[in-house]
Amino acid sequence: MGTIKATNIEPIANNGTVTLGSSGDTFTLGSGVVPSNLMYPAFNAVASAQQDLSDATETLVVFAGEYFDTDNCFDNTAGNYKFTPNKAGKYFLYFALDAFSRTDDKIIKASGRLYKNGTRVNTNIYNLNQGGSSGVAVHALPITQGFIVEANGSSDYFQVKVYVDVSSGTGPALYADGTSGTSQNTTFGGYRIGS
Repeated sequence: MGTIKATNIEPIANNGTVTLGSSGDTFTLGSGVVPSNLMYPAFNAVASAQQDLSDATETLVVFAGEYFDTDNCFDNTAGNYKFTPNKAGKYFLYFALDAFSRTDDKIIKASGRLYKNGTRVNTNIYNLNQGGSSGVAVHALPITQGFIVEANGSSDYFQVKVYVDVSSGTGPALYADGTSGTSQNTTFGGYRIGS
């Protein structure tokens, strides 16, 4: 059979299913063909200014800038800073937080935490205590993590919080490279990977 050309293919019944091929078949996209909505929605939010933190206190990370946001699913308004995907499925989410001590005090413990609908679902912890309370000679620490999560495509939302404990009460901070809104030092992003 030759080439089939059409502008639109739809199922006979409303909200039905169109099946292409069967088990073991392979479909090849022509050179230069770009599939629409592959791995969308996708976003990458960034810190646009340094965020001072209270010592040893969990804090919502301020992602006021956006590098990109394909479907306008990331809310970068004050107090929100959350990703609410508009399509159900599984998502790969990641964050990178550039924590440091504002007065070069030692970092004792640092943690990045992913929240879903206000409940913590994953955490990574760097404990630099080494058996005491003085910490080690680390004044800056990148906190990175990636997760696979599921979203219902309507009300599920995701946020990132941070906890940093330094050896004095002066307090830590999160670094942002300038105020352009395109810094990758402190960032939160993700994309849909499937149903």
